[in-house]
Amino acid sequence: MKVRKVSVFLAGAMALGAVAATAATPPAPPSRTYSALRFDEDWGWLITKPPEKKDAFDAVKYARPAEGWHVTFGGSFRLRMESDWNKFLKGPPVESDDIFRPRAYLNLEIGHEKDFRWYAEIRAAETESSDRSIPALYHDDPDFQNFFFEGTIASKTPHSVTIRLGRQEMLFGAQRLISPLDWSSTRRTFDGLQVIAKSKRTKTSLFVTHPVDHEPHGIDSPIDEQWFWGVYSTIKPKDGHVVDVYAIIQDDDRDKFTSEVGAVMGGLERETFGARYDYQGKNGLRAETEWGYQRGHISTDDLSAYFGSATIGWQWKDAPWRSKLTGGFDIASGDEDPSDGERETFDPMFPLGHAYLGHMDLVGRSNVTAARVQYEAWPMK
Repeated sequence: MKVRKVSVFLAGAMALGAVAATAATPPAPPSRTYSALRFDEDWGWLITKPPEKKDAFDAVKYARPAEGWHVTFGGSFRLRMESDWNKFLKGPPVESDDIFRPRAYLNLEIGHEKDFRWYAEIRAAETESSDRSIPALYHDDPDFQNFFFEGTIASKTPHSVTIRLGRQEMLFGAQRLISPLDWSSTRRTFDGLQVIAKSKRTKTSLFVTHPVDHEPHGIDSPIDEQWFWGVYSTIKPKDGHVVDVYAIIQDDDRDKFTSEVGAVMGGLERETFGARYDYQGKNGLRAETEWGYQRGHISTDDLSAYFGSATIGWQWKDAPWRSKLTGGFDIASGDEDPSDGERETFDPMFPLGHAYLGHMDLVGRSNVTAARVQYEAWPMK
C-alpha cells in the first residue's frame, strides 16, 4: 500500500464523516427482526423494554450475568433443496441433479454495555445427493465465520468511533460490490481492522483487510498477499434520502495474472470509486442508482472500466394486495479487444450477484447490458 493513497483516503474519510444534519431520525420500535450481519443486532431491549409477548428463548437470547455485562446467543439452520436440468447449458455428462444443502450457524457475544464486546460465530455446511462436483462455497467443516474484538469510544453520544479487529463479514450499500453472499452456504469473510465513525446522519467505515480463503476441510486462513481496503461513507441528508460514496482498493501481489500482450505473469492493483443514491418517498415512489469507475493494472495491462445501475418503481401500500412495480437498467463494461494490453472489463469484486442478474448466475456485473421490468405482490402479511 502506498502512503500517498492512504493519506488521500484518510482525508476523504474525515471530510465525509464531518457531514451531518441537525435532526436525527427517530429510532424504530424494537422487534424480533434479524440483520444480514448478525452482529449488527441489538437485543438489549429485551431488558430495557420487555415485550408484551414473551418468548421461551428470551432469557438465553439476552442475559445480564453482572452489572453492565451481557451475553447473547443466536444461530440459524437452513436446508436448501434444488432440482435443476441442463443448468450449465452443456448437456451431458450431467443433465439433471437433485441437491440438498444444509447449513448451520451459531453465534455468541459477550460485552460490557456498548463500550466493548467479543463476538464469535461458527458455521458448518454440507451438500448431499449431488451428482456433480461440489463447489467449495457449498461445503465446510466447522470453522469460524466471525471472530473479533470491538471497542467503542464515546458510545453514549451521537458521535461514536468503533474499532473492530479480527475476522469479520462486511456489507455495504446495495451489496453490488461487497456482500457476505448469504446465498452460499459459506458466507464471505475478511481478516483485518475496521474503524467506524458515526454521527446523527453519517456513517463512515475505514477498513484494511485480507480476504479469507475458504478451505472446506481445513481451517480458513487469510490470503496474506492480497489486501482489500478503502473507505465507505453513508450520508442521510434528510428522511428518505441516502447517499453513499466510496473508494476501494484491491492489491494482489501474487504473480498469477497474465497480461494480454506477451503473456507476462504479474500482480493486480484495482481502484474502484463510486457513488450511490437511494430515495424512498412517503407516497410510494422509490428510486435508486449507483455508478462506479475502476482503474489500475493487471500484470502489465492498464485497467479502465465502469458500471452503472438505475431503478425506479412505485409501491401501492393501501391496495388490497400490497404490490410494487419497478423498472431498471444495468450496464458494466467489457473488453473490446482482448489483445491490446488495455483491460476494460469491470470486476464487481465481492458481490451479491444473482440478486440483480438472475439466480442461475449465468452472467454477472461484467460485460453486460440489461433492462428489466418486475412486478411483486403480497396477498397477505
